Amino acid sequence: MTTTNRIAAHCDFAQQLHPTQKQYGHILVPCGLNQTDISALTLGLEIATAHGARLTIVNVSPVRDDGPSMHWLDAIDRLYSALDNRSATTAGQSLNSPELAGKLLAQFVYQHVPEHFRSSLNLHCISLSGDAARMIARYINDSDVDLVIMSCRSPRWWQSALSPTVQRVMRLTQKQLLLVRSKTQQA
Repeated sequence: MTTTNRIAAHCDFAQQLHPTQKQYGHILVPCGLNQTDISALTLGLEIATAHGARLTIVNVSPVRDDGPSMHWLDAIDRLYSALDNRSATTAGQSLNSPELAGKLLAQFVYQHVPEHFRSSLNLHCISLSGDAARMIARYINDSDVDLVIMSCRSPRWWQSALSPTVQRVMRLTQKQLLLVRSKTQQA
């Protein structure tokens, strides 16, 4: 039995137990465009298909503060960022530009979402900029999201399983949050 069939069977069973309970109509998957988000994206696709829900994939790119700083480590960080961005910029766009972030999100979705999901699902991709936790929570609270699916890392003994972003989203919103352990280990 495939995962999609198991989820559909579970949804049918849950609907029989609670016929008045609303199924998920809008599912949100925040995505950082890395391999650790693939398991959350896959589960979001399967649950959205089983419920006939709209699936929104949100990517939040950070806003860089290039203002003056008194700390010497900020200058070193900006130097390394400038060197990294030199290879990632295209046609004069910075890495944090909304146009490039939208293109990267579309490319990520095209690579990791099978064609039958892209054609049959009500799929939306949104690229935002700002503080990740704050922007995700704002989108959740301002829209009709029923379920949020986020990936969490496989912790080492000194790490928390919940990233600071996940912890802040949990504090800033009252919606249902489903955490999925990523299959790949974060470095």
